[in-house]
Amino acid sequence: MSLVVVAAVVTGVLVLLLWIDFVSGLVRAAGSPSVATGYDLRAFHAAAGAVLRDRGAALYDPGLTGAASAPRFVHPPFLALLVLPIGAVPFEVAYALWVAGSLLALWLGSRWLDAPRGSWLLLLLTLPALVAVELGQTTMFAFLLLAGAYRAAARGRARVAGVALGLLGFKPQLLLGPAAWVGGAWRRRRPVAVAALGTVGLLAAVSVLLLPEAWRAYPGVITSLPGLYAGGGGRRFDMSLGGAVAAAFPAAPPAVTAGVALVGGLLLVAGFVGFLRRGGDVLEVSFAGAVAVSVAASPHVNLYDWLLLAIPLLLLWRAVPSLRTRWALLGVAVAATALFSALATALELAAFGRAVQVGPFLLVLFLVLTARALTREARAADPRRGG
Repeated sequence: MSLVVVAAVVTGVLVLLLWIDFVSGLVRAAGSPSVATGYDLRAFHAAAGAVLRDRGAALYDPGLTGAASAPRFVHPPFLALLVLPIGAVPFEVAYALWVAGSLLALWLGSRWLDAPRGSWLLLLLTLPALVAVELGQTTMFAFLLLAGAYRAAARGRARVAGVALGLLGFKPQLLLGPAAWVGGAWRRRRPVAVAALGTVGLLAAVSVLLLPEAWRAYPGVITSLPGLYAGGGGRRFDMSLGGAVAAAFPAAPPAVTAGVALVGGLLLVAGFVGFLRRGGDVLEVSFAGAVAVSVAASPHVNLYDWLLLAIPLLLLWRAVPSLRTRWALLGVAVAATALFSALATALELAAFGRAVQVGPFLLVLFLVLTARALTREARAADPRRGG
């Protein structure tokens, strides 16, 4: 029996390595040379190193990472403090530690969501997860913080949930859904908001004291983000509504794409709040909606951020077992959309200079169909909710 287990483990590792190599080859063949081992982590590593060398003023210098084609650090200054330890070791060591920490975060986050045993390995095989690991992105740590916020809220620890959400302030666009989640039940969730704002405020205050020059430069970084993400590499895997418009109409003014993203995002948030008021404010269901809305409505969402859609799927799997077949099919549909839509977009942009990015629109469709299914299920369970 032990030999069978060993053979299964070895086979699984080989299959995983082959899959990673296959996906990496597809991504690079799709015309995205920026997808290289540890590409984004280089910005975090350089930022942490700059702080350790007392060069916080250079945090947002384009040449901080040492090459014009290297990524820039564009996050709030306090992220450089949160990742400070990796700046003390060579990049190769930092990348190994980052990958190990990312895998641990994915495993622990899955445990906190009470996910089926081994589901984190299935998540690791998806394109968003593999791209996040290869780039050295923060996605799996965001996954852990959102899972921690849910676990704390489920245990009645509102302030702990708020702290977890506040720590996610290094990617503020991912707080759009949780903000609507809190606002939709303000009296009950006000402690969550207070703790989240307090955490962000504390991080900001400490980083202002330690990195005042970086904070003076940060507003200029924010205004430069649309142009930075509009570049070829940014557009290839931009899964936002505005990104889809920019890919289809490259000559469209930035104000138009920003307007589409704003209007689409507001409609999604309004629809989510309406869903909560119609009786969808069961914790698992409402938090699942909050995470999904963040991914769908945020103005900047990349391919690797779609890994966070596993959170609503896992929560709904446990909360509404009568629809598990639907959730399984939805999970397959999301994974397939992330794979084929992103790669097709990259190939179209490389060949034609424009593309039809269907991912964001399919995600909105998935959300609408899911909300309708949950509403029908709630009415079937309690006819008094019907109307």
